[in-house]
Amino acid sequence: MIRRPPGVCSRGVSSALRHRRIGGLAAILLLALTLRVLGLFWGLPGDAGHNRAPYHPDEHEAYFEAENLYSAPTEMTFVKGGAFYIRTGWLARRGVERFVGLEDSRGFAWTVVVLRVLSVVAGIGCVALVYLIGLRVGGERVGLVAAALLAVSPGSVLDSHYARPDVVMACLSAAALLLALRARTGARTALGFGGACAGLATATILSGVAGFAPLLAVVVQRFRASRGESASPSAALRDVGAVSVGAAAGYAFGNFEALLFPDAFIAGLGAANDTHQGGGYALPWKLVFTTAPYAFGSVTALAGWLGFARLCRRREDVDVPLIAHFVFAWLLLGRVGGDMMRHLEIVAPLFAILAAVALDSLGRRAAKLAGGRARVAAAVQIAAVVFAAQLSVSYVWPMQFDEDPRRELGAFMAEAVPRGSTIGVTASFHGDQTYSPRPPDSFDTAGYEIGGLMLRSDFDANDYLSMRLDFIATSEYARQHAAGPSAEAFVKALFAGERYGMIASAGPPFEPPIRVASALGLRLPSDLHYVRSTFYLFERLGGRPETPVSR
Repeated sequence: MIRRPPGVCSRGVSSALRHRRIGGLAAILLLALTLRVLGLFWGLPGDAGHNRAPYHPDEHEAYFEAENLYSAPTEMTFVKGGAFYIRTGWLARRGVERFVGLEDSRGFAWTVVVLRVLSVVAGIGCVALVYLIGLRVGGERVGLVAAALLAVSPGSVLDSHYARPDVVMACLSAAALLLALRARTGARTALGFGGACAGLATATILSGVAGFAPLLAVVVQRFRASRGESASPSAALRDVGAVSVGAAAGYAFGNFEALLFPDAFIAGLGAANDTHQGGGYALPWKLVFTTAPYAFGSVTALAGWLGFARLCRRREDVDVPLIAHFVFAWLLLGRVGGDMMRHLEIVAPLFAILAAVALDSLGRRAAKLAGGRARVAAAVQIAAVVFAAQLSVSYVWPMQFDEDPRRELGAFMAEAVPRGSTIGVTASFHGDQTYSPRPPDSFDTAGYEIGGLMLRSDFDANDYLSMRLDFIATSEYARQHAAGPSAEAFVKALFAGERYGMIASAGPPFEPPIRVASALGLRLPSDLHYVRSTFYLFERLGGRPETPVSR
């Protein structure tokens, strides 16, 4: 017989548990909001001079694609698969035009801010969805730990600062997964709404098609559960029909511009096919072993794979939609390739849930070894969250409170480079100013010859060495991501002191206290360099001597 303390009833126990649950989730959402708002105005375009372009190379594309959406769309409008996010930018631009004005770069900046706020909202919503999914998969503790891991996930935190559609797509895919889990034992309408979410995710970024995998897995589960019923085949067809109708409605709503501009849409899909692995396929080893530890934190990345193994081993019905989603998403990533953290947004919610499952299991085992002490289990989970949190804090804190290294080195150039000098700047793969110093707007370029050194596969180092440039400005990105042997040899010679000597450098003000991926020698993902790169200035040997300065 169960005995309760005097004055305590089952309703009171349930109410206390519910309040504790709500309080824990509220604290996690507040943490997620704080990390995503810190540095939200980082790298916005200025009013003039060298700071017109934002620090993120895709944000100017999003702005101009939104500007031309209904007047002159190009293949870039649809290269991600749909126009849903670009339309959101178009609406943001119309609102900014009405209330702020577009007479200068303020309109550009505020349009980017509105889109960044959308990413923040999607990021917070995704944390809440992950909590609800974790609740169904492993209970209260798994739900809270999964939400906390996603709230502090470095890649998700940083991507929520950008005017890009990745976090929006991840949120819609997570909603499709939650609806798939609800449809296991619920009404067919959940499948229809799940299909709409997956369709809208696909209209945001093509990788959102992974959101259909858990829905189809649930359709198979529902069919197998009703095999004894005479109407099961027709019921299965109705389930497929619900997903299909929802998918068509979601995608049509998200990408009806494809009907208005079919040529641009077809060209965009072709460009996407050519961009991803050159139209081929390769296993995403780089994303697994190099990018994931930075995007999720090494502890969460390892725990995520352990959690996936645990789900495959226990084979419970509730696990099947997650496994289907996870496997299909990774197959898609093999098509995408590259090493960017944003590509892993499609699996970020899943990694948080899987890691929470693994940490819950490890915590219980640790508690059992410690004589049944529940605090030991909680300590294991808290340690994993703290590890990822210290990475995210070290990334966003300088974005909010410190001068960006681009501006710092640009200010040094304005003071130290004599008028009439020739300056070579290693541009990014976009050919823009992403990885270039940003001198003050007062910096007069009239007396300087500034040329972009495009470090690509066809780069010829001898051409630039023969130019006898007085100064060369480069970045850690160019050092780690030079394309082709000639470009790599040029950068190595530069840092080895051949013909040029380093006179200044500026980088992040501090590093995370605990670093595993960096300690293992894993190079930074290319998009982490947006906020974590170091910038260098070299002077041709034989010129005026300078004392190197660095931060």
